Amino acid sequence: MIERFPGLADRTYLNSCSYGLSPVGARAVYARWQAVMERFEDAAFGELYGELEAFRDRLNRFVGGDAGSVWVDQSSSALLARIALGLPRNGRHRVVTTDIEFPSAELLFGTLPNVEVQVVPSTDGAVRAEELADAIDERTWMVFVSHATSVTGALLRDVALLAERAHAKGAYVGLDVYQSVGVVPVDLGAMDVDFAVGGGHKWLLGAWDFGWAWLGPRALEAHRPVAAGWIAGSDPFTFDHQRGLARDARRLAAGAPDPLASMLTAVGLDEVEQVGLEAVRSRSRLLTQRVVDRSRWPIAGPTEAEARGGTVCLRVPEAGRVAGALAERDIVVSARRLPDGAEGLRIAPHLYNTTEDIDRCLAALEEVIP
Repeated sequence: MIERFPGLADRTYLNSCSYGLSPVGARAVYARWQAVMERFEDAAFGELYGELEAFRDRLNRFVGGDAGSVWVDQSSSALLARIALGLPRNGRHRVVTTDIEFPSAELLFGTLPNVEVQVVPSTDGAVRAEELADAIDERTWMVFVSHATSVTGALLRDVALLAERAHAKGAYVGLDVYQSVGVVPVDLGAMDVDFAVGGGHKWLLGAWDFGWAWLGPRALEAHRPVAAGWIAGSDPFTFDHQRGLARDARRLAAGAPDPLASMLTAVGLDEVEQVGLEAVRSRSRLLTQRVVDRSRWPIAGPTEAEARGGTVCLRVPEAGRVAGALAERDIVVSARRLPDGAEGLRIAPHLYNTTEDIDRCLAALEEVIP
């Protein structure tokens, strides 16, 4: 694996929930990009944009969407904002979410005018779909939640049930799939959600500046962009006046996206698909469950393998100090604060990790925690 992932050399890397290691194949992409930029011609942009479009289609198939359901940009936060601003409220003003979301959702919905955020509390780092569904009423505009949480790795199961309950009351459902796509099989079409956002630099082993959004049929039909860029036009490469907007998710475009980010993330997805997503998931379950079974520290979040994404979180005192002490021993993990105010240590193995990596980490924890 070190030949394919040079970042594994001389250390134990268990922090894919923060950043998935870049494959060695990305080096050739950077070199090709630089060569094209040094000798740029207009035709080159068309070729690079063609690679972006091809990867957009590939990612769409990977997450189970209809053709044209995915668009890409520099960040998922920006795409989430464009989705939210373009979906009609129909007299509704409430967003249902949880207390274990990544801060993007809290900041976005908390600053939108005339929006009330209803927070469903978690229990030991997890929330059930039924609890979210019970919070929906005639005032609910949308539900936005993580498919797998960034802190505890808790996986939201029964998403289709949540979508059914929400749609019955006229509400949209959106998923943050940043922490699931690439390590958990995801079929957004089968889940029947209305939209989803994700990124490249974690479990997809791709670019830091790669965000993507998926629009389901309901959202695509209802969405009216309020800040469309030139790529969102019906025929942008005429470089002329546009007669309307793209009919697919490209209507989310603000301007010309970066083809390099898609090209790099394509290399990461190559690695995931070479191993096979089911095999990636199986290894993830095996390794995270090894942490659960062998750790003497309590688990924050689910203890059942099927109820987690790719991350397992330990309740340890002074988690930040502990993460630093592990780094001194060339073991990379990350610390985060839990919803109840306690500290957690995230351990997130991926397709390049082994049981020996887990055992080394746990042995080192015994040394650094009194």
